[in-house]
Amino acid sequence: MNINDPFGRMAKRHQTGYESVRATLQQAGIDTPQAAREIIRRTNIRSAKIVGFCLLALLLIAMLLPKLLPAALGIAFLILVWITTWVINGRRYIKRYIDEALDPEANSK
Repeated sequence: MNINDPFGRMAKRHQTGYESVRATLQQAGIDTPQAAREIIRRTNIRSAKIVGFCLLALLLIAMLLPKLLPAALGIAFLILVWITTWVINGRRYIKRYIDEALDPEANSK
């Protein structure tokens, strides 16, 4: 029994997320560890662009509509948390896919 997840809900959610990512990667023809690592690299770049866009929008709101700054900060924080979670879980699922499906002999060592 895990104290942080006593009923196994998060473990089930992560397993479902992994299975979804695995199916998507297989359908996309990602069959080498290098191709999977490229997906991680592109995801990191995409998330950095989204964060940069949010910061730029936040800066524009601060300059043009300073009264909306508290609401904009709240929304920006939620977007940052969501993107961070998305990237971390995606990276975890893709690394698991590499370990389990693409490079099984590495696990047997």
